[in-house]
Parts: sequence; C-alpha cells; structure tokens
Amino acid sequence: MVDGLALLDSVPVPLAVLEGPDLRVSLLNRCLVESFGHPWAGPATPDDWWSKAFPDPLYRRRLLESLASWAPGKEGEDRPLEARLTCGDGSEREVLIRLATLGETRLMVLEEVGAQRRAQRELEFLAFHDPLTGLPNRMLFYDRFHQALRLAKRHQRGFSVLLGDLDGFKAINDRLGHEAGDLLLKKAAGRFQAALRATDTVARIGGDEFAFLLPDTGIEGDLEAVARKILEALGEPFQLRGEPVRVGCSLGAARFPVHGDTMDLLLARADGAMYAAKSRGTNTFVHAAAGDREGPGTRPPFITFGNSALVGIPVIDAQHQHLAGLCNDLAGAIFDAQPPDQLRERLEAVSAFVRVHFALEEDLMRTFRTSDQEAHFRHHGHLLKQLAEIQARFDLQGLSATLLEVKSWLLAHIHESDQALARELLARGFPGNPESPGAPSP
Repeated sequence: MVDGLALLDSVPVPLAVLEGPDLRVSLLNRCLVESFGHPWAGPATPDDWWSKAFPDPLYRRRLLESLASWAPGKEGEDRPLEARLTCGDGSEREVLIRLATLGETRLMVLEEVGAQRRAQRELEFLAFHDPLTGLPNRMLFYDRFHQALRLAKRHQRGFSVLLGDLDGFKAINDRLGHEAGDLLLKKAAGRFQAALRATDTVARIGGDEFAFLLPDTGIEGDLEAVARKILEALGEPFQLRGEPVRVGCSLGAARFPVHGDTMDLLLARADGAMYAAKSRGTNTFVHAAAGDREGPGTRPPFITFGNSALVGIPVIDAQHQHLAGLCNDLAGAIFDAQPPDQLRERLEAVSAFVRVHFALEEDLMRTFRTSDQEAHFRHHGHLLKQLAEIQARFDLQGLSATLLEVKSWLLAHIHESDQALARELLARGFPGNPESPGAPSP
C-alpha cells in the first residue's frame, strides 16, 4: 500500500484518499497541495482538512453527506459533484469532485472548473460580441431588434433603429495603418456607449459600421436628441500615435411604426437614410420621411458603386461593379417580395460570381508574383466561409439583415483587400487593359 500511496502522490492530478464512513483524509497528493495551497502533514482527523477546505459548517456537512451517500453504479452517481473550495490563501475556487472506490477506500479526484467556465463564458461572449470593440455583434443586434419589435407591438410603443458609419475612417486607416484604425474603432465604440442610455444598444455590424437600437423613441424629438448625442460624442479629436485625428458619423434612422412594422422595412429605411446623410456631408443625421416606402420604380440602388470603391485595375473594378449589380438585383427581389426560391437563386448567383472574381485575382497574383499570396488566398477562403454562413442564415434572419451583411461583406473585401492588391499589381507593371480576360460580359 505504501508503494501505491507513493504512486498516487506522483500523479499530476489533484486527488485525496478517503477512509471509512466518516471520509477521513489519509492522503493529499502533491498536486492537490500545490494546486490549492493546504499544507499536508500526514493523516488527519475527519474534520481537519475538510474544515479548512470547506469552512462553512452547514455547507461542509451537506457536502460530506452527499459524498458519503455516493454509490458507484447508481443512476446519476457517475456525474461529478460541484463544490466551492477555499484555498490556503483564502481564495475560493469552483471544483468538480469525482469518487472512485478501491475496496474500503475511496479516491477523490478534484478538477478546477473556474478556468474552464471562464473559457466557456468567453466563447459565449465572442459568439455574440465583436472581438475588437466588445460591442454586440450583428447576430446579437438582430436578436435584440426582434425583442424590441415584439415588445413595441405588444405595448403599443415606438422605438428607433439607426445605422451609421464613420466619415473619414478609411483615410486615417490607410495613412496610419490598421493598428491605429482598430484603436480608433475601439475609442469610437467607447464614446458611443457613453453617449447612450442604459436601455439603448450599440452594435458593430462590420468594418466602420455601427447600428443603434433606441427603445421609447417613437417621437421624432426623442430620436433627434439621442442622435445629436451620438454625433457630439465624436466632436473631440482622437489621439492616435501622438497626433489628433477627427472622424464624423453619417447616421440614418427609421422609427417604428412610422417607417415600417418589420425588421426588413425598418432596416431598409434606415440604410437609405444613412446614405442620404453621407451625401449631405460629414457628421450628419437623416431620418426617413414618413411613409417612405418607395416603389420599385423610385427605389435607389442598394449599393452605389462610387469612385471611392474603385481600385484602379479596370478588370477588377468591372467585376466589383458586376457584383454590386447582382447585390442590387437581390435587393430589388427582396423588396418586390419575390418567392424565397428566387431569392436564394439570386444569392447563389452572388456567391458563384464571387468565386469567379477570386479565381481572377489569384491568377493575377501568381502571374505578377505579388507578395503574401498565401495570406491573400487564406483571406479569400475566410471570405467564402463568411458568405456561406450568410447563405446558411438566410432563413433565420430578416431579409434586409441578409442584404446588409452582403453589402458589408463586399465593401470590406474591396477596402481591406483589393485596394492593396491593386496598388501592388500596378507597381509590378499590370497594363490595366479593360478588355482583359475575366471581365464580365455586358
């Protein structure tokens, strides 16, 4: 038995040997002592170690009763017992206790679950929050949107949704680099949170795009007051790499029920208002006009492909324009309430041409031997995975939400990837012939 105890003492798992019906501790192995900080001087009385590890008498009695009644093979007894253990330094840790029988002896194995639970909570947090800013992500925003919509309909209350992106962010990101750009996004997110009420939600939905959900703002004046606070939050310059920089925000808003009674309608109205705000200048707020539910003949393009999206390589720009056109076709089909099968076909058309586009880019990179090819290829794979996830969620969220994801995806691809690629291709002598193979047919 001495050899056996010596062997247990060398096991790199916290464990104790318990004897008799009163669960007297006859051994704490070295790993348990080092993990939880209780000195061990040999066999102890039943209450000695237990009273140190579980000092609350009532809690300790209930725990010992549960352990004493443990019977191997009994239904439910194979599950570990969760307990709160006090360490030698007075701190508390959550542990799982498992028992095994060795004749009249019981072997107690302890597993700390605090770190495991923290990791699980972190994973759950990351599933619904933006890893850069800590704000709710697109999925959590949509969930809260649905909740706000249900409550508003049930209690006959108004609420508002605002969509906005940062004016001037891209120029700062290009000039100072992505690390400075990320820091700017984090600082802007903090200011937005500080400007809002406790009941409001701000989410980062992609790139430099943010979405705001404002309950109890069914009156236009209430909405404008909060919108002014959001814009004023960006009034002071940000300090980045020792220099002050300024950004603004173009905000577009829609109110329930004035501009719609579904998530699709409200997001579409807010998105249209945001682009109207951008056309009026920096740090501007526009809300959709009452009854603003334009028909197919008057609806503006969902994605406007302006000069800021051009990369300077005609064949790539042509494909980007074609992709924007496919996205606009999808938007028109959604707003014209076409059947779901046709909507899926249009989304698949976007996905199929994305593969054609990526194949062209990868051929150009190989031909002109651009740098970081593998990283760019991995980025393409990541973007295709994102697009597949958007397609998979097509039936799980509002159609306008799908559109916003596709738009965000396309613009992020252009600004974060293709503009840098184009600069390198031009530097390596790409002729920029608009008739190059791969341009979409008219």
